Amino acid sequence: MQNEVIIDGVNVAECNAFLKEYEFPNNLKGGYYTEKNLCECGIQGTEAYPFFCKDNPDCYFKQLQRAKAELEQYKNDIASGVGCIQCKKELENCALKSELEQYKKSTQATYDYLEIERKRLVFETKTLKAENEKLKKELDNFRRVD
Repeated sequence: MQNEVIIDGVNVAECNAFLKEYEFPNNLKGGYYTEKNLCECGIQGTEAYPFFCKDNPDCYFKQLQRAKAELEQYKNDIASGVGCIQCKKELENCALKSELEQYKKSTQATYDYLEIERKRLVFETKTLKAENEKLKKELDNFRRVD
């Protein structure tokens, strides 16, 4: 078993593109110099120099290892009955959205009813005012006759 090489929280010792050491030609002074912990992810088959594994944001091996760890965590959560926290949040969010929609419908129905009732009362008030004016005139006419 290889020694662990932890970079960004991932053991990269088993990565095929990971180079523990790489000798670069030193064009200025001649000879070679050695760099450690390099990564060839994304540049294999090109003439570009490898770059430091810790500086490679697109390292497929590290991405894969993180995804595997996340999957294992989900499996453990499900096995222990905890479940996926994100799934629980999404279910709660969905339930809250449904509850909000029901509340909106209920509120809209109440508003619609109250608007109809308001219009009915406005009409009734106008009718009663007109009837009141008519009765006042009749009363005035009746008083004049006496």
